[in-house]
Amino acid sequence: MQTLKTIALLDNQRFKLRIDMTARNNTQGEITKFDDFTGYYKALGDLKTALTERYGKLPRGKHKIYIDDQNGKAIEIGILYSFWNADYSHASLKKWFQTDWIVISIQTIEHFDYSQLLGGE
Repeated sequence: MQTLKTIALLDNQRFKLRIDMTARNNTQGEITKFDDFTGYYKALGDLKTALTERYGKLPRGKHKIYIDDQNGKAIEIGILYSFWNADYSHASLKKWFQTDWIVISIQTIEHFDYSQLLGGE
């Protein structure tokens, strides 16, 4: 199995970073998704920089995210990263417990001729 460090991307491939941001009032409260982010990066260094800029460091991810393949085998696809957050831009003192679902995959970028969608106009 390849790791991110050993993957050589083709010209039409990018690292895809998907982050679903969830929040709750306390560590036992009901979870609500409030935002998401998707970014594409040609180089592993650019992906690391994006994560570091967002979180101040590279999240280590003690809690993993898995999906099952067609044979029922669990495949690790990402991590959960949790922290206390607050919206200081509105002078809010109310904090919430945020958990970001961070998934990294490889996306093949295909050219799409938008005029085909319009019926060839």
